[in-house]
Amino acid sequence: MKVLLAYDGSKIAKDALEWYLQNLHRDDNRLYIAHVVDSRYGFENKDPVVPGDQHFFVLVHNEKEDKAKTLSAEMETFLKDNKISGEFNILYGDAGEEIVKRASEVDACLVVTGTRGMGVIRRTVLGSVSQYVLFKCTCSNLH
Repeated sequence: MKVLLAYDGSKIAKDALEWYLQNLHRDDNRLYIAHVVDSRYGFENKDPVVPGDQHFFVLVHNEKEDKAKTLSAEMETFLKDNKISGEFNILYGDAGEEIVKRASEVDACLVVTGTRGMGVIRRTVLGSVSQYVLFKCTCSNLH
């Protein structure tokens, strides 16, 4: 079974990984771990869509890149140490869209995400990555 797990390094993401290991993992599974760097604002070109201090936006983007590289190293070690067939990918763009796209690319039959448990109003205003994935992903099993 091919499984895509969305991972941002948070406690919630670690709990989702632990849940996968305890409930779903089998030796013949292939685990795709995806981390999404939000690059929708063109920070690389120093031309953000939103107004503000250019230097600040570049620093924030660089911090996100550093976090992604650290997570990549940690997850590659995790996969190797636990003898899990899989890979870690850094994706760029909107988290929900990129997770759905990657699930389709790898032909995942299951997507695992954590959820922060936002309230109705906050979720309605901000949106929820897990909710987006639930409604947009064409996988046969979503958890």
